[in-house]
Amino acid sequence: MPAEQAPSPTHARRRPTGPRTAAGKRRSSRNAQRHGLTAAQPDPAAYAAQLARLRDDPLLTGLDAGLLTRLVEADLRVARARAHQHLLLQQAAADLAGEAQALRSALRYRAEAEAGARKALRAVLDALEALRPERGDAA
Repeated sequence: MPAEQAPSPTHARRRPTGPRTAAGKRRSSRNAQRHGLTAAQPDPAAYAAQLARLRDDPLLTGLDAGLLTRLVEADLRVARARAHQHLLLQQAAADLAGEAQALRSALRYRAEAEAGARKALRAVLDALEALRPERGDAA
């Protein structure tokens, strides 16, 4: 057996390959844009205000402007991602609230059905009891 062996075909298949066609690559490159997560500068006013705050910070005096810009852009991207996550959590909570209402309705229906079944069983037992001869009469 040679010391250098090519990876087995099954090993190669397990690795994610991503899109292969040009159309697939274009589509996947827009995934984050669909959610507004890759906008270059969504709010210029927020960008300028945050950059001004950092430039005025005495602890950051003398830092390269490119580093400050990079920090602001990264911070704004994190803020957008958090806002998007918050929105998704709100939507999930609303979906869960709807599911909870459906579950409450199902539980109420089941309780009513079980109560009806108990009443029917009680009626059958009462009818059977009425058909039995009295114990005292049989003796």
